[in-house]
Amino acid sequence: MKSILRVFVVLVLVGVAGVEASSHGKKAADSDPVPDLGTRLELFVDDTLVESMNGVELEVQQPRRAEKVFVFDRPWEGNIPFHVAVFRDGEVFRMYYRGSSAVDYIHREQLEPGETWVAAHEKVSCYAESRDGIHWTRPSLGQVEFNGSRDNNILEIRGAAKLNPFRDDNPAAPAEARYKAVAFAKPGNHRGLVALSSPDGMRWSWMREVPVITDGAFDSHNVAFWDGERGIYVALYRDFLHGVRTLKYATSTDFVEWSEGRWVDYGDAPTEQLYTNATVPYFRAPHIYLSFPKRFVNWRIPQHLDPALAGERAGLSDAVFMSSRDGVHWHRFMEAFIRPGRDRRNWIHRNGIVARGIVPTAPGELSSTRCSTTLIRRRTCSASWSGPMASPPPAPAIREAS
Repeated sequence: MKSILRVFVVLVLVGVAGVEASSHGKKAADSDPVPDLGTRLELFVDDTLVESMNGVELEVQQPRRAEKVFVFDRPWEGNIPFHVAVFRDGEVFRMYYRGSSAVDYIHREQLEPGETWVAAHEKVSCYAESRDGIHWTRPSLGQVEFNGSRDNNILEIRGAAKLNPFRDDNPAAPAEARYKAVAFAKPGNHRGLVALSSPDGMRWSWMREVPVITDGAFDSHNVAFWDGERGIYVALYRDFLHGVRTLKYATSTDFVEWSEGRWVDYGDAPTEQLYTNATVPYFRAPHIYLSFPKRFVNWRIPQHLDPALAGERAGLSDAVFMSSRDGVHWHRFMEAFIRPGRDRRNWIHRNGIVARGIVPTAPGELSSTRCSTTLIRRRTCSASWSGPMASPPPAPAIREAS
């Protein structure tokens, strides 16, 4: 019987003879020297540091479902929020999300008692904050007027969309640009990702009047971040290759001038539609990128929908887990990382998007968030474990929805 080497929840110090930790997750030749890992933590998400495996295999573990933490019920929010980013900034957790509503996406026959929907409106970008990553508030920013009032948490970003901010820990970054972001915009005759900066994560300005990355489709939540291990900014963004949704990888030293995008490589994994990517450097082992794409199976129609009426509702989605050591070469598990579950409303086209961000929310607990059409639900996993590799990790504390 095969033993299972549990992954994602396993974070241990390792030093393995006969293996060189290459930048792209490929094992080096047996003659290469043993890598000196020092005190660096390694996450068992690929076989880079494993010389051989006999009778064992890597198996991805699903996070535990926790409580609902945010409901998109304000007039400027709605049922297609998506594009959620969360990160911890000292004692504050920051969240950014899209406010958007499309009535034709609503399965009215599946509304529960007391549920309603937000009327369609122009898309906006919003901000919320928390002290624990679980309980969130919407500060009144007073930046944008909506329905005659500025008492809302809408950000002024000059018509850009799909905002994806991060805290810039580049030691050379000035205080007035401590926070950066990419967003999609079409200024004039241009189209692409614009670069934004902010001194506080709430007041944003464009760094250039034209897009800084232009060689993509960008119809997704495009990602950028500072890679402190390599001393560069990294962007991963949507484009189509032979009609299939995939990613390009680009780098920059100043967040303004970017390299030409490179197609990412999924090795021997089959071609799949990856709708988003939600990539982050794992904060405890930042030389490894973790990504949680929404896998879109566009040819499947949910059983509870009439095929003749499915239209834009056609397709099913789940979330997968993949990792990289250089941003170009990726190891992807085929089994779903987050599944739709028993709620029929999750079994539709562009639902179940994992928010960008992995944050510690309790001792021994990491949280990520999953966005559905009306709310955000938290998912948890064990933060560390050093027990026998063939045994499962301890179960984390689970908060149930009330």
